[in-house]
Amino acid sequence: MNMASRKRTSTLCLCAVTAWAFGSPVSAEEFVLVYHEASGSGSARLLDGGDTEFGGGMTFGPTDPSMSFVARDISTQPGVLAARSKASGRSNINFIDGDLSIRVELSVLYLPSNITGGDNPGGMADGELSSVIEFMMPVEEVEWVYFLDVDDTVSFEGSSSVLIENVTQRQELVSLNEGMDGIVETTLSANVGDIIRITSEMEGFGSTGPAGTREYTSIFGMSLFMIPEPSTLMLFAPAALLLHRRTRRPEAAGRCGASVVGSPTFEKVGHQSGEVGHLRRSSETGTSGNARPTELIDIRGGVTHNHDFGTVCDAFDVHG
Repeated sequence: MNMASRKRTSTLCLCAVTAWAFGSPVSAEEFVLVYHEASGSGSARLLDGGDTEFGGGMTFGPTDPSMSFVARDISTQPGVLAARSKASGRSNINFIDGDLSIRVELSVLYLPSNITGGDNPGGMADGELSSVIEFMMPVEEVEWVYFLDVDDTVSFEGSSSVLIENVTQRQELVSLNEGMDGIVETTLSANVGDIIRITSEMEGFGSTGPAGTREYTSIFGMSLFMIPEPSTLMLFAPAALLLHRRTRRPEAAGRCGASVVGSPTFEKVGHQSGEVGHLRRSSETGTSGNARPTELIDIRGGVTHNHDFGTVCDAFDVHG
C-alpha cells in the first residue's frame, strides 16, 4: 500500500470512529404510509348517438399507494379530427429520497376537434372521487408545500374539499373548499409518531352541445421535505477537512490557497403548470475569479426536476 492509500484509509477510519464516538448512525428518518383508501367512478358520452362509457377504480389493501380510473368516449374520426368526452381521477402517494408527495385529482371534460371538418357533436361527463390518506410523522418538523387548483368553464361545474388534520392531537390543520391562488410553503410541526390525515372529496359534471372545450378539473398537491439537521452535517467535518488537507496537491494549494469562496445562496424558482418549484444554488466565486457552475437542487413534489413524481413536478403537472 503506497503512502497516499495509507493516508486515505486512516482518514476513512477516523470518519468511522467519529460516528461511533457520537453514537449517532448517519441515517435519515422516513415518512411511513399508514393508511390509504380511495375510490372513484365516472361516465362519459358524446352526443353522437353512441353508448355511454363507464369507468371506476379503488385501492386494494390499506397501504396501496395508488388509485386511478378513467371513462372515455371518442368519436369515430381518427386523431385530431375526433372529439372526446372524459372523466378521470387518481389518488397517488410517492416517496422520493425520503420525501413524501401526494396528489389527488378529478377531471371531467368535453374536448372537440379544433380542425376544420373535425367532430364537434357536444358531450357530457361526470365523476366523483373520495380519498383518505394517513402517514406518520418521522420528525418533529418538516417543510410543507401544498395547493388546490380548480378550473371550470361554462356548463361544467363541481365541488372540492380537502381537510388536513393531526389525528393524534385531534387538531385541524388546513381546510380547503375552493381553489387557491398560488402555492403555500410553510412548516409542519408535530410530535414524532403523530398521524396526519388528508381527506379529499371531489365531484364534477357537465353537458354541452357543439362548443369549445368544457371542463371541471380539481387538483390537490402536497409535498413534505425532510429538514437536514446541523448535527448531521457537522458530524464528519473534522475528518473531511483532514482528508482535504492530506490529498490536495502542493501546487494546487499554492495556486488556490489565497482564494476565499463565499457561501452559496439559494433562490426559489417559480412554478409552471402546477409545479411546486425548486431551489437554484448560485455560482460560488472566489477571489481567484474561478466559479462553480450553477446547480439545480430538487426540493420535491411531487417542486421542477432533473429527473422523472417520478419527479415533484411531474407529480404536480396538470394533465388535460
